[in-house]
Amino acid sequence: ELKLAEEAAAREEEELKAVAAAASAARVTEVKSWVANWREKSAARAEQLRREEEAAIAAAAAAAAELKLAEEAAAREEEELKAVAAAASAARVTEVKSWVANWREKSAARAEQLRREEEAAIAAAAAAAAELKLAEE
Repeated sequence: ELKLAEEAAAREEEELKAVAAAASAARVTEVKSWVANWREKSAARAEQLRREEEAAIAAAAAAAAELKLAEEAAAREEEELKAVAAAASAARVTEVKSWVANWREKSAARAEQLRREEEAAIAAAAAAAAELKLAEE
């Protein structure tokens, strides 16, 4: 009877080992699946961040180019206005000066707006680059 009990205990122990091995294999498969899914999501997020960074860099470059063009146009217009003012009569000079001052104020406001847009685009590019770096790590 003792021998039968020992044999039953041995069989039960083998069955438990088989169940434990199957559960362990199932858990390994589950973890591997989770890791693969996480890697896929991480790669997709990294690609999204890379695209956002490229877009932010392109926006910053466009804002910088627009600002440069606006500054060049402002300089040309100012030269033209100086020539007009020089040719104008004394009564007209005061009127032209007022117009120039007003135009300069508007031009400065536009240049400031473009500068802020450029800074915002650069900040967005930096943020996207930092987030991309974090995602890649």
